[in-house]
Amino acid sequence: MKHLISRRYSLRIFTVLLTVSLGALVMARFSATASSVLFGSQTAPKGAITARAENPDEPWIKLSSRSLATNPGSAAAQPDAAVSNGATPLSLASDDFNGDGFPDLVCGYATGQGGMLTIYRGNPEAFSPRDPEILRGIARAQFPNPFLTSTQTLQLPEAPSFLAAFDVDRDGKPDLVVAARGSNNLYVLKGNELGGFDPAQSLVVPGEITSLATGKMDRDEGLTDLAVGVSTATGSELVLYSGRQDLTKTAPSVHDLPGEISALSFGRLDEDQFNDLAILSGGQVSILHGGNQFDAANQVYLESGCPHRDGLDFGRRRRAHRRARHRRYSSV
Repeated sequence: MKHLISRRYSLRIFTVLLTVSLGALVMARFSATASSVLFGSQTAPKGAITARAENPDEPWIKLSSRSLATNPGSAAAQPDAAVSNGATPLSLASDDFNGDGFPDLVCGYATGQGGMLTIYRGNPEAFSPRDPEILRGIARAQFPNPFLTSTQTLQLPEAPSFLAAFDVDRDGKPDLVVAARGSNNLYVLKGNELGGFDPAQSLVVPGEITSLATGKMDRDEGLTDLAVGVSTATGSELVLYSGRQDLTKTAPSVHDLPGEISALSFGRLDEDQFNDLAILSGGQVSILHGGNQFDAANQVYLESGCPHRDGLDFGRRRRAHRRARHRRYSSV
């Protein structure tokens, strides 16, 4: 009797273990299939750029890993001929260049002949889907590619170490600014009515370019300004293009800095209503405080950081400078 009970008990244990093993196998195969559906094949084509999602279970923004081919013409059908031929990816920028309401992407590459830009148009079905088949796919967590398969390429005389997209000529359409590190030329590609770009226009700066950034410095209707750090024979300078007119036809303001400008960043760094520009130059942080070029009491001015027990103390000097300006212009 005891032997019979023992056999029955062993049989039950074996059945439970077999069921658990089969369940684990099914779940593993399901997970692999789901990963393939959601994220595509894990083996990207040669020359493709793979973006891998972090924290895919994050509830607010759903990202998936994708491979983006960069070959001119058909991005879906062919591997990246540019990279396989020795092109090196250097820079990225994004804006709605054709005015359809969806963001486009520009990738900058260094080539043996200079540089190249590849433009990817945003896929409307990825942002505002109407196709019933795509809507059904989204319901199954199968999302469309964010970019259309066809691409456009533009050749450049120099490598695009720096790349920015904003309205340079103030006509309401986004343009492109490209520069090579160590060059003294900015290349401006103005956007046209067709959503494309005119041939590159060269803009000479007074030194070798070491950094570049875009942002808003004043309150001129929210227009974006361009800051360029250059090294000259006598030192380093910050070249700032700003104002309401075409920046290619506007004389920039130039500010001397103590060392090579390696980084630039726009942001509100004091208590007034204007944005400012932080500058890393020769290991020292300086701030170009924003202002209104038409208001003498709120002009743009440069301030270097001073040591303080809690770090760089710009606030005290800023308040002192404002009091000095108030006294200076109180009689005007």
